[in-house]
Amino acid sequence: MKSLPVLIFTFFLPLAGLSQTYQFSSYGLDEGMFDKFTYTINQDQQGFLWIGTGKGLCRFDGRVFDNEFKGDSIPISIAHASLLDSRGRLWFGHENGLLSVYEDGAFRLIEPSDNHRSKITAIREDESGKILVLCQQSGLLVIDQDLNIIHERDPEDQENPFADKFLYDFQITPGGNLLVTTQDGLSIFRFNEDLGSYIQTGILSALQYLNVQELVKSIYEDEYWAGTADEGMFRITGSGFDPEGYSVEKIGLEAGIEYASISSIVFDGERRVWVNSLSEGIYRFDLDEMGKLGASLLFNVDNGLPSEYIEQIFVDEEGNQWFSSPGNGISVLRDQAFTFYNIWKDEAYTDVSAVYVDGDTRWFGGAGRIASVRGGGVGTITYLDRSNGLPDDKVTALYTDEQHNLYIGTEKKGLYKKNAGSSRIVPLLVSRNSLENSVNAIDGDGTILYVATYNGVYTLNPRTGERTFQTTANGLPHNKINDVLVDGNGIVWIATLTPGLISINSDKQFLINGKPKLEFKTLVEGADGIIWAGSDRGVFEFDFNQDTLVHFGTEKGLKSDYVYAIAADPRGNIWAGHRMGVSVVNAKRESVRVYGRESGFSSDIRNNAVDLTSEGQMLIGSSGGVIQYDAYQAREDTMAPRLSIKAIDISGVAYEPDEAIKLKYGKYRVRFDFVGINFNNPEQVSYQYKLDNYDEEWSEISNLSYASYGRVEDGDYTFMLRACDGNGNCSTEPLSLDISVKIPIWKAWWFVVSLVVLVLTIIFVVFKIRERNQKAIQEYLQRQLDERTREVVQQKEEIEVKNRDITDSLNYAQRIQASILPPIKKLHDAFTGSFVFYQPRDIVSGDFYWYEQVDENRFIVVCADSTGHGVPGAFMSMIGTTLIKDICLRSGITRPSQVLTTLDNEVREALNQNVETSGSNDGMDIIVLEVDMRTNKITISSAMRPVIIYSGGEQIYVKGSRSSIGGQLDEDRVEKDFIDQEFQLKKGDIIYMFSDGYPDQFGGPLGRKFKMVRLKNLLRDIHDKPMDEQYNYIKSNFFLWKEDLEQVDDVLFMGIRI
Repeated sequence: MKSLPVLIFTFFLPLAGLSQTYQFSSYGLDEGMFDKFTYTINQDQQGFLWIGTGKGLCRFDGRVFDNEFKGDSIPISIAHASLLDSRGRLWFGHENGLLSVYEDGAFRLIEPSDNHRSKITAIREDESGKILVLCQQSGLLVIDQDLNIIHERDPEDQENPFADKFLYDFQITPGGNLLVTTQDGLSIFRFNEDLGSYIQTGILSALQYLNVQELVKSIYEDEYWAGTADEGMFRITGSGFDPEGYSVEKIGLEAGIEYASISSIVFDGERRVWVNSLSEGIYRFDLDEMGKLGASLLFNVDNGLPSEYIEQIFVDEEGNQWFSSPGNGISVLRDQAFTFYNIWKDEAYTDVSAVYVDGDTRWFGGAGRIASVRGGGVGTITYLDRSNGLPDDKVTALYTDEQHNLYIGTEKKGLYKKNAGSSRIVPLLVSRNSLENSVNAIDGDGTILYVATYNGVYTLNPRTGERTFQTTANGLPHNKINDVLVDGNGIVWIATLTPGLISINSDKQFLINGKPKLEFKTLVEGADGIIWAGSDRGVFEFDFNQDTLVHFGTEKGLKSDYVYAIAADPRGNIWAGHRMGVSVVNAKRESVRVYGRESGFSSDIRNNAVDLTSEGQMLIGSSGGVIQYDAYQAREDTMAPRLSIKAIDISGVAYEPDEAIKLKYGKYRVRFDFVGINFNNPEQVSYQYKLDNYDEEWSEISNLSYASYGRVEDGDYTFMLRACDGNGNCSTEPLSLDISVKIPIWKAWWFVVSLVVLVLTIIFVVFKIRERNQKAIQEYLQRQLDERTREVVQQKEEIEVKNRDITDSLNYAQRIQASILPPIKKLHDAFTGSFVFYQPRDIVSGDFYWYEQVDENRFIVVCADSTGHGVPGAFMSMIGTTLIKDICLRSGITRPSQVLTTLDNEVREALNQNVETSGSNDGMDIIVLEVDMRTNKITISSAMRPVIIYSGGEQIYVKGSRSSIGGQLDEDRVEKDFIDQEFQLKKGDIIYMFSDGYPDQFGGPLGRKFKMVRLKNLLRDIHDKPMDEQYNYIKSNFFLWKEDLEQVDDVLFMGIRI
């Protein structure tokens, strides 16, 4: 019966259920970016990161964003595409069709002809060095090495092979052919020498009619990967210009992305591919030796990705992954070796105060709780607490013996034991002395247990129960024992308040001469038998074989001199835990790397709460949960920081740092601003500099990114700069810049001549004083006029910027609205023929449509016209779409009239129109059509909108209800009446539904409305034509009638042939 509570309170949970987090660093407005909408990322030859934003381009060095550049004015337009070419030039393609090229520190603008300007979606360089630019709706540009456009065809030319195509991306094959992705698949083009232009040679049949929006070259020869909208990812293998020479394979099915929308694919340098699935997150796939997809990992908002709406993935030269996001700035994943997760069931409690690894079982301790994880990453978690006999106290130490019995040390309540195979915890040693009940650490040699407490060390033989105590009375230097370590030779070491390392079972010790007493906090034995100790004054390496001692403190790069926990990883590095981070000591290189907030550390490391698994994973307990580090997943960082001088200020005058500086004679104040670009850990870049012929020695190592000199006189100087990163990777050659100051004028032979000229000039100036005074008045008046003119121009520019911001937001809203509308293909698949003519008056629309087959026989089509247009109408359309989809899919809704009645009630409730004081009459006119797919019987219920049916060649005009959806009810009405009208149709009959935007459009020779009479006549003329021709007639007729007049309302016109 005693085991019954154990069975009740022991809890099992798959490890996959833990809340894991990967540490992404995000940069937005708060970090200095100029806009949070980002689209493209690239890196120049100096190492700077360039970001295309909604407000133009900006440059990032790891710490500071900059958007002031030399050269031509950069268009304030979204840059969607970028390229670093073989000459080191950086190309950006903008949404307005312009190109900007960054070369030698300055921008140059390339402007195609007006009819060839559309959104630039891709830029590539061919083998001859020419730049090919793909414009989304206007074809291909070819630019030579001198930045001249040498190929540009009119997009309206029917002979243009790119005419009438929506172009997304392209790649250049080794033979110079083009693989171009469009909304209808992937086409192949080759250059025709006779025509001097590209011609289309075919389209890959396996991708035909798919919206292919991304195409990248694989790391394998003649292989390309394509991403589509809603159809997943494909591998394309082949060469040449014949489509038969290519094979297509759909990939990623195992990861569940067969119907994902793929917008970005990137291969990194570690045989991995990164894939962006819109609205799902980022997939990372490992590649096997044959290039096949292996293990996958999904990064999303649940495990650290700042946003699932990613525009582009970019891998910098250090191997970091960057992600651009419209609306969320940029983010970077630097080191995937760290994983952060909460082990406890209670998510509000995160503290892990003890960690111990026993084979494939991992033990974690907290306040009145213990968790064990078995089987590594595929096992289960077992929880132990007070119901198992654990005291209500913090667990400070864990240890298992050879029989896998668990020993538990607590903060104030002594030592406890759990036998292997049992879940019952029993007291093992609870003393009347409260100091002996405070356990700091436990270790053993297989037979004897050594327990570190606040009142010395006590040893315990679990088999015999024999216990002994060692305190200051037995020769210990101090009773507060912070840690105990049994090394590979069976020697027992203690960490306490002492000037060195002390053994309690041998005469070995290592005292530090000339040092006052240190408080050693934690101990570990390295793979080579060296003992490492963490203290309140840094980390000490005790090598008994070489009789040497090495100290690492903050002066050598340690994050803090106070060390709470210490461990050795499989690569021989020593890890020291601090508050809010860890320091990693590389003894061979005598370097220190710090992981802090930039790596995701936001909690304190707990005393001695660290251990190593058999797989080489390090587990660290902290106030924020468990931190797991996998050394084999860590990227080896061997690249030194890339040095650049960003600015030079000489006595208040800015000079360019790209060429030698020559100054006239004088005494100058000189300031150099520089940067060592290292995106892995920009905060840990350190610098040394020297002004040769001024400084005798190099400066002290510092994190300051500037150097100042207060008095530089005539002479020749060379400024030299070098830098190191946090891993000890340093510049092999310093960056240098020459500065020369001329000798004083009075030392030259021509000084006298110059003086005479100066005197004559002064005399001349005296005679000109009167004339100058007269001109001064005129100049003053002109300055006043110029100042007023500048104010007017500035106000005009501010208004233009605000208009652009509003347009960008509306365009983004339009994309969101378009994504909610159902695909046209679904309507085509359901009926013999159909069309949807959808023409918003503004960027976003109040008209909307929706359709779905709600069960085996019923197909529902909705045509709706919301109150207003533009942004107000779009809000109503979003509300309507959401409510209609929900209502139509409810089990109790079986008639169109029920749909309208329910919709009317829910719209009035959503807009608070059931409140008498609201006064809102917003709503919508709507048609709900239900088609019985088995019998061709239709049921129509309409609010204010007519329906025109052609059955057997005869036109039937169906009027709608006189009540619209939404708005306040009349005082004498409780509910609106919506009726169902049924018609038995035959195959080939046609149903037309439309909003009032079409008949209400002004136009024609007299500028009058089109009206319903003309609309009926138009349908009478075209109803027997194929549906695609009817669509073209309706569309062209609308624009011919409207001509140059303004569109008065949103237009929606739908046709369905049974």
